[in-house]
Amino acid sequence: MDLESPYDLKSGVIYFDGQWVVWPEHAHHGRDTIGYEDVLSLVYSSRSLKAVVSSEADQPYTVRITFNGDFLTDENKGSYITIAVNGDSLLSVNGAQEAQHHRSDGL
Repeated sequence: MDLESPYDLKSGVIYFDGQWVVWPEHAHHGRDTIGYEDVLSLVYSSRSLKAVVSSEADQPYTVRITFNGDFLTDENKGSYITIAVNGDSLLSVNGAQEAQHHRSDGL
C-alpha cells in the first residue's frame, strides 16, 4: 500500500511514506528500493527511543537516519551509526538488531 504522511505530524504517532505493510505490532517495507524514497517518521518526546530492525530474508540493508530533519554527526551518533563521506548517517542492518537513541548522544 502506498502511504503518505500528512503535513502536520502529531507526537506519539508513527508515520509511513511509500509502500509499507503495517500491522498493530510491526511494519514491513513493501518493496525493493535502490534509494531512500520510502520513509518511516517518529514524532516523540522522551529521554530515549529504542527500535528493533531486522532483515526478513537475511539480506543486509542500510537505513538512513535523521534527527529533527538533520543527519547525525560524529558528536551525536551512537557507536553503530556510520557517517558517510556525503554526510549521511547510516545504520547497516544484517539480521535482527536494536537501535537505541538517547537525546544526549544521538541514535
